[in-house]
Amino acid sequence: MEQSSSVTALTLGAKLKQAREQQGLSIETVASSLKLLPRIIESLESDNYQTLPEVVFIKGYVRLYADLLRMPSQDLCADLDAQYPANSSLKAQTLLPIDTLPELTSYQLSSYLKLPHRTENSVSKSWLLYVLGVVLVAAMAIGVWQSRSLRSTPAEVPAVASSSAQGQNVISLPNVTTTRAVTDVLQLQFSEPTKVYIKDANGTELANTTSKAGDTLTVQGESPFAIELNPAHAVQFTFNDKAIDLKPYIVNDIVNFRLSR
Repeated sequence: MEQSSSVTALTLGAKLKQAREQQGLSIETVASSLKLLPRIIESLESDNYQTLPEVVFIKGYVRLYADLLRMPSQDLCADLDAQYPANSSLKAQTLLPIDTLPELTSYQLSSYLKLPHRTENSVSKSWLLYVLGVVLVAAMAIGVWQSRSLRSTPAEVPAVASSSAQGQNVISLPNVTTTRAVTDVLQLQFSEPTKVYIKDANGTELANTTSKAGDTLTVQGESPFAIELNPAHAVQFTFNDKAIDLKPYIVNDIVNFRLSR
């Protein structure tokens, strides 16, 4: 009698995790190289698509991750196509169109933020998602190239100045050019204790703390910024002196997005 040995095929996430560990890379290193938050890498490796955008954006993440690990991206995307239908009941998250932010005509918000329900026809919606997906993948590819080109330059420690009388922290990045156009200013005011995470375009962590009620946090650096706020309703947010209403982008009292010019 013949005995057959069953071999359990690795999932897409398991393949990515195995390749990363074999190359001695940490999740934080991968996230910094791809200009993504660590939780996105963790979701990909655990095949947890519920916390990620729609499949067109997930494929963009997979292609960038595969290029970094020198793996065949086409095969990995095929694995994603085979796995994703099993998660078709998940409620997809999409990018927020810029036309919903009339006060931000000179800026772009790119993020995997959850959109309110819309009644557009399916053809128009699919085309819009495709275009946004191409733009997002191109932006992330540029970010990876910039990150690799900056690896040869030693990172400088940002100077920190604080004012305890007003509960205000000011974090200033060292000038990398004489042109002020590359320096953006974020200012956050808190009405209750809030967890704050901010990273700049160079992958430098500008803020990773819990602010107290009444505090003001001012951050200067080069966009795009990776930002996470929890709880988000307790934050008044300005970007280059322009107020940004975070209410439309809050999911479970959390906002998690990338902010750029």
